Amino acid sequence: LVLPKTLLIEENYEKLVTLAEECKIPVIYIKAGDKLLAGQLELTCLHPKADYSAEDSNSYSTVLEVEYGEFKALLTGDMGIKEEKLLLENGMLQDVLLLKVAHHGSKNSSCEEFLQCVQPELAIISAGKDNSYGHPHKDTLERLDDVGSKVMSTAEYGGITVEVEGGKVRADGYVR
Repeated sequence: LVLPKTLLIEENYEKLVTLAEECKIPVIYIKAGDKLLAGQLELTCLHPKADYSAEDSNSYSTVLEVEYGEFKALLTGDMGIKEEKLLLENGMLQDVLLLKVAHHGSKNSSCEEFLQCVQPELAIISAGKDNSYGHPHKDTLERLDDVGSKVMSTAEYGGITVEVEGGKVRADGYVR
């Protein structure tokens, strides 16, 4: 289990750690700058920094840059615009092929400056069909369209798998 090194410890975070320990699952804490390596796969933690402080647990979402050969992806958790702007200010972002859109495609994530910087060809949104929050938000979908991203949402496609092989990327949904 890989968790963000965080100053905000909420009840659910503690329960998750306790459950992992009871099941003898190793717990690793990660912070910005840390890397996880497995063969050609490299995961780099971009957020949060060890000393990052926020009042909202979503702000502590682990943000990972994934590199596998020429393939690059950005996994954003539930971070908001504040964290996107921090990453922009720190010069930590680059073009990616795939973006896991933050916070279920809410209107409070995926700001224009962020999307202009990462320029994702494919954007995947995890959101339940007909969810009460109205995710993904139409403004977010418009911003993704403005940067030329193909959007796939679990609300439409169900589970989405992404395969990378021989420099080619293929994404498929379970619902047709």
